[in-house]
Amino acid sequence: MPRQKRARRTTVQDIRSILRLTHEQGLSAREVAARLKLSKTTVATYLNRAREAGLNCWPLPKGRDDDSTLKQVVFQRVGRPPGDLTEPDWPKMPSKT
Repeated sequence: MPRQKRARRTTVQDIRSILRLTHEQGLSAREVAARLKLSKTTVATYLNRAREAGLNCWPLPKGRDDDSTLKQVVFQRVGRPPGDLTEPDWPKMPSKT
């Protein structure tokens, strides 16, 4: 049985390359994906995250161009953390049967 290919993790350097190729060279998400050997969806996702964080330019603005800031902005968890999900009070819920 053939082994499944393991996906590689997207690094901060990949994010920098995505932003540079998109904004400096004017490549599309599809062209960037082919050049970096990433999926088009991955490239589009990180471009959207960067745009939402106000990083839709190249070179990156001073103070937001270091790896730790870029990592925090782009890789931050979206949505509610699992800790604040509480179980509903089922006896008080109206039944629809």
